[in-house]
Amino acid sequence: MKNIVLLLFFVLGSSCGDGMNQLKNDRFYSNAFEEQLKNNDLVMIDLSTTDEDWDSIIVLRPYTDIDLLEDELSLNLSNISLNRITTDDTINLFVFLKENKSVKIIEMSRVLGDFNNYDTIISKKDAKFKKTKNGLEFVK
Repeated sequence: MKNIVLLLFFVLGSSCGDGMNQLKNDRFYSNAFEEQLKNNDLVMIDLSTTDEDWDSIIVLRPYTDIDLLEDELSLNLSNISLNRITTDDTINLFVFLKENKSVKIIEMSRVLGDFNNYDTIISKKDAKFKKTKNGLEFVK
């Protein structure tokens, strides 16, 4: 009987393993960005000045195939592989990278706009985006 119980715990633990290491939406930043973008017509958000430990960012569009993107851009996105961006068309996903590995994510409502440069790695020093009449775009 003990062996069956131990085997059950092992099977349950190993089948849930991938979901346990997944990054979660940083609601503090998500809410702050959305509030700024809702309240102003033309606003710039400068991510380059944050104290967070990351070196680049990429914004993923709805229905992004994370495995394919990982291969195309030589990234390690395993800790966001189960994110709802793969099936949800209501959000864009900001993925903060450190040495090509995802370290933080922010889910942003698409009601605020879409980006003109999805799936492009932007260095931290260039991580400034603004809201325009055509949507959201990174500026240099």
